[in-house]
Amino acid sequence: MRAALDGTADETVTLDLELVPYLSATALAAMAQFHRLAGRTLILARPNPVVLRTLTIVGFSKLFAIEPAPAAIMRQAVSDGRRPRAGASR
Repeated sequence: MRAALDGTADETVTLDLELVPYLSATALAAMAQFHRLAGRTLILARPNPVVLRTLTIVGFSKLFAIEPAPAAIMRQAVSDGRRPRAGASR
């Protein structure tokens, strides 16, 4: 996750968490570091209930936008200048 966050210069970064079963301490630390150092927006999209609970417990639900719907992915594609395919959610 750290490499993905460090490897982009986009102003807004969307992490699609749909297939992430849980968040490790390392992943949480990478998100916290991104928030502290990057000065950019991080959107956490489609977390499952376990991941959402973790984000809420550690207070990240107050630091980051959390979007359960594919709207976050669609918005990122549009802001990147790509036109999302109809029905595409990943």
